[in-house]
Order: sequence, then C-alpha cells, then structure tokens
Amino acid sequence: MDSISSYAELFGDLILNGNPSKFHRYTSYVLDPFIKIESNRVLEDFREELIKWFNNSGIHCVNDNKIVFEIEIHDRTICIGFHDHLFSVGFDYYDENE
Repeated sequence: MDSISSYAELFGDLILNGNPSKFHRYTSYVLDPFIKIESNRVLEDFREELIKWFNNSGIHCVNDNKIVFEIEIHDRTICIGFHDHLFSVGFDYYDENE
C-alpha cells in the first residue's frame, strides 16, 4: 500500500480509504465518465499500481488496453477505466464479458 499512497494527491480518499471490489477485463470501459483524459506516464504508473493493489487484495487482474477497476469507498462504487489511451473515472461500467 505504500507505493499506491503516492497517488493520493491525485485521487485522495479513493486510494487511502477505498477497497478494491472487482476487476473487469478486456473489453470493458467506464460509462458516462465524469473524468476523461488522455493517459500519460503518471497514469500508466497508476494503472500498474492498481493492478498490484488488486492482486495483493486477492482480486486477480492483468494489464490490458480496455480494463476497469471497481473501488468501494464511503458506500459508493467508483469505476476507474483505461481504454486504449484514455483514462476515465465514473460510477458505472460496461463489460462485454457479463
């Protein structure tokens, strides 16, 4: 958890107080994101840290180009998605596999 804490400046309570809930593999994306930006090196590092955090929490996940992480925080689900070169955050997701 120490390395993921370094991203707290960007995502505050989400990381410090959130709990990994579910991982959605390829092909998944965030629906109606309230944050949607072009990915960069910091966000790619964040993706790698999320993968470690989820795997260390017992939720198997792998890196791919269309994935979504669900995190529970304060009785709410936040979805963090990486879709091709976009990073997005929202409250819902689409998962082709469900």
